[in-house]
Amino acid sequence: MKHSLIYLILIFLLACQEKSNFENISVLQIDLDTSKNGKFSDLFDDIEYILLVTPEDFPLVEPHNIKFSDKRIFVRDWATNQLFIFDEKGRFERVIKAMGKGPGEYFQMNDFQIKGESIYILDFFLNKIIQFDFSGSFIQEIRHDLDNNNFYLGSEYKLFFNSYNIDHGRFNFLRENEEGLKGFVSFEKDKENIVNFNSHTGFIEDPHNPFIYFNIPYSTEVAVFNKKNGNLSRIIQFDFGKHNTETRVLKERSTTIQEIQSQRNLVVDLAAFFPFKNHYITIVKQGAAKMHYLLLDQTFQKIGQFQHLENDLDQMKFEGYPWTFSENELVYSISTTSFYNDYVNTFSGKNVQVSSNNVHGFFDKSKEKLMDDSHMLIKLRVNNSFPN
Repeated sequence: MKHSLIYLILIFLLACQEKSNFENISVLQIDLDTSKNGKFSDLFDDIEYILLVTPEDFPLVEPHNIKFSDKRIFVRDWATNQLFIFDEKGRFERVIKAMGKGPGEYFQMNDFQIKGESIYILDFFLNKIIQFDFSGSFIQEIRHDLDNNNFYLGSEYKLFFNSYNIDHGRFNFLRENEEGLKGFVSFEKDKENIVNFNSHTGFIEDPHNPFIYFNIPYSTEVAVFNKKNGNLSRIIQFDFGKHNTETRVLKERSTTIQEIQSQRNLVVDLAAFFPFKNHYITIVKQGAAKMHYLLLDQTFQKIGQFQHLENDLDQMKFEGYPWTFSENELVYSISTTSFYNDYVNTFSGKNVQVSSNNVHGFFDKSKEKLMDDSHMLIKLRVNNSFPN
């Protein structure tokens, strides 16, 4: 067993030493000083508010990965390692709990994937991927020997985000298939071990095209993979000129990075990159809190650039950036107390029209629950006709 393990490690290391000569890189020169003030109605058609209702025995503490599938909402709790399952309206269905270290159990959730009618949970602490059905029943375990935080299971391959770990070669990604392991997207030596990042979006499966995307943290690059075979198809590189952050800054502590970003009005990485039917939306945080919305067409050419989006749909204030996406929506994840306070500050003393399908109806119906320290989602339905 020991000799077999050494042999596998040697094969692994040899495979990862292959140098990347990848040349299909799309570089987009973006001048953030040219962003135009915009309105929500320029990009979105509608807003939906969803309260995530959980039992007292199973509170949702810290939502991290949030995914949508089969008219359900799946939420990984970073604090408790539990996976919550809600229906599309936010009503609680069940929770899959971190039970332990035995067969059919997981102890630490690093990532999860919805595939067909199954849930796959990665626990690299226990070196396995565990498959459950939507009822939470155990199906099988898959051996996993790499220390990584994000994964994607293809039909005949697995993709892993290796962050900036150099134990397996200087690659952001590894693909495993019947031919062995291969590294993709080599990073510069100065970025070695700067961070072991767990992405809240992870590998993004395009619902409209045969691609998988990964917004690489501490960079301004998006890796595009072929969904059929897991090969790297393209790298999209955003160049913000004078607002780019030097690699040496990324070696500092996170608080120091934030201070430098704020003081020098820099971009550290992309806040979000999401695919939609006719276009892509990239969100860029510049400086302390300035948000830019970049729209790209299907060939990754810029077709729009906005900042300071005014909410002319229902006047609620939106801070930060969307946390995740669904097939047709950008999705914010916020605390209910923040929403409650924002609503009161925005509409206090004003006459409002309450209906079942607007923010006032939602607030009126959910007022008591909103005062609890819980969580909710805000969906902005994307206007897919914009690029045309």
